Amino acid sequence: MSTIKLDSIAIDCPDAEALSTFYGHLLDLPVKFDAVRVPDRDLEIWFQPVDDYLPPTWPTQERGQQIHLDYAVTDLSAGVARAITLGATKADVQPGDSWTVMLDPAGHPFCLFAQDTGLADDTPRIASIVFDAPNESALATFYAGLLHGEAEANDGWASVIAETPVTVGVQPVEGYLATTWPTQERGQQIHIDYHATDRAAEVARAETLGATLVDVNESFTVMKDPAGHTFCICDIS
Repeated sequence: MSTIKLDSIAIDCPDAEALSTFYGHLLDLPVKFDAVRVPDRDLEIWFQPVDDYLPPTWPTQERGQQIHLDYAVTDLSAGVARAITLGATKADVQPGDSWTVMLDPAGHPFCLFAQDTGLADDTPRIASIVFDAPNESALATFYAGLLHGEAEANDGWASVIAETPVTVGVQPVEGYLATTWPTQERGQQIHIDYHATDRAAEVARAETLGATLVDVNESFTVMKDPAGHTFCICDIS
């Protein structure tokens, strides 16, 4: 029986070395080949250089953020100060009081929130991947099916309950516009890589769940989920 695993997060950027260095310092983790491995999460964050890269215009949908990451930090004020020192900026719009929206040096929004992490007070620990969508329940249902889990909806938010290295959530966005990838009109910004023991079987299953096939390569297949986010199903190397 084929298995599928959420393996890595790819972040588009103009300069992979610069952005990987930022996240390596932010998370206090080593950088190797423009990637940061999060050992306690069995997850890799890697950085993909994109020609003519354009950052998100969050909170507008001109070039929506598409996907963002949440990080827990034991001391929120100290975590914000650390991120700023390393090159992040505090977003002009702050929708809530219990978290702080930051922009990394390439313009991607990410959130910091207070939670005892067991790390130094100002060191973030990745907690969640959050997808924007026109319908949070529908997209959570898709990913629950893909990851052999369950979807759970709660008052304008949906979660995917599955065996994933970090929490997967979906938030509704008014006037949501899907990525135009591979163009930069509305770039993909972030995409997720899934590793499968039988790529062809998982691609076929994703299509039955509502995904669209985009491109087939030697070791990975590019797809779009029902909300238009790109993702890759890859062979296990």
